[in-house]
Amino acid sequence: MIEILKTDDGTLRRLDAVESGCWVNACVPSSQEVKWLADNLGIDGDFIDAMLDRDEISRIDKNEDASQALVVVDYPAAEDLDDKANPNLEQFDTQPISILLIENPSVVVTLTNAPCSIVEKLKNDRKLPIATGKRTRFLLDVLLEVSQSYIDALRVLEKQTMALERKMRKKQNNEGLMSMLGIEKSLLYMSTSLKSSAPTLQAIKNGQFVKLFEEDEELLNDVIVEYRQASEMCSIYTDVITRAMDAFSGVVSNNVNASMGVLTTITLLLSIPTVVFSFYGMNTNLLPMSDSWVFPMLLSVALAAVAVVVLLRWRR
Repeated sequence: MIEILKTDDGTLRRLDAVESGCWVNACVPSSQEVKWLADNLGIDGDFIDAMLDRDEISRIDKNEDASQALVVVDYPAAEDLDDKANPNLEQFDTQPISILLIENPSVVVTLTNAPCSIVEKLKNDRKLPIATGKRTRFLLDVLLEVSQSYIDALRVLEKQTMALERKMRKKQNNEGLMSMLGIEKSLLYMSTSLKSSAPTLQAIKNGQFVKLFEEDEELLNDVIVEYRQASEMCSIYTDVITRAMDAFSGVVSNNVNASMGVLTTITLLLSIPTVVFSFYGMNTNLLPMSDSWVFPMLLSVALAAVAVVVLLRWRR
């Protein structure tokens, strides 16, 4: 789907055709829509391929001849129900969002390969003062929303981690460990994407690919600070959940060892009557009171009692 939008006096309205200062938003475009983008906006073929690549990493590039600058960053997206380790938990992966700045005509193009909550927020939230005619500022507004979406997702994962820790202190089970593994996977995705975004932000700050204005410097600094905060939060939460998983895995291992010790003790005690009755089952009259089962039974009980006393003293 392709939308053509433009802000007039702070109001975002839809257009029927491309004009200078507009925003072209493409969400999961079809092959015909991709052709329309290439034909009507003159988008570079390599840029088209990069924008359609679901596995594209964060980067920035510029085509001097076409006067086009492409910025690709990842944003956190909620995983599908089928991909979750626990359907009751919120898990995230990362998806690329491409922002293309075209100088002639003066147009901003965003393209996502999946429905994007950030784009929807930019379109529908009246509190966000976006200006489609200011391409650099629009780019920074998108990056700021991306950084804040990381922070929001990390806070969701933090709350889920704390709830799981409280639950796992009471009872350790495979479901809890798998849920923690799902959260750790989400943190890994976000950590990797945040690290790959750092060179992109630095390239934007250097002004080599995107023209910066004095009024944009403060917003750019806010974006860099938000990304740095998200990266540090992700690092801390990853360390916390890794240590928690190690601790709970150790507890589970200790519980298994204790259970195995109990089972070994029971097996040992049950083997005593077997040994005694095996001797009395032989065809010999050398054993005392071999003509009655009472004595072997009493002997087995006595030996088992002695074994229990010895094991208890040994464990102390």
